[in-house]
Amino acid sequence: MSLKPTDLYVNNHWYFEIPGLVSPHFHTLEGIEVQSGEVSIVDGITNVKHKFSSQLKNYNDIVLTRAKDGSIDDQTMNAIAQECLNAGMRFDGNLVKMHNGKEVFRILFLGLRIKNVAHPTLSTEGEERYDVKYTCSVSEWIELG
Repeated sequence: MSLKPTDLYVNNHWYFEIPGLVSPHFHTLEGIEVQSGEVSIVDGITNVKHKFSSQLKNYNDIVLTRAKDGSIDDQTMNAIAQECLNAGMRFDGNLVKMHNGKEVFRILFLGLRIKNVAHPTLSTEGEERYDVKYTCSVSEWIELG
């Protein structure tokens, strides 16, 4: 008997694990996509274009967003970002999807590298959170569970 829920999953109740972080509180994750390359050949007699898989996979960049909150994780994220930007460090991470308090699946991201850190637009009249976006290249990801 499966312990996983059988009803519709919702887009919330997830967290992202990065080694060395206690609770980074990412609140948005964008760009989980994989694409397969394509090769085409035109048949000269029929003018039909035949398409085949190149068998090359392209994993899109992902964007993790978190609010600066004054925690130790601010300093740790800054150190990880600087190590990635300055020395090309890569690391692995896990997206853990929860539903009704139970883990339903996870995606293991391999070879993450932060390649861009974007701070928000500042305004003297602003009332928004101070969200920082981390754009990461991904070597590959594997959905588990």
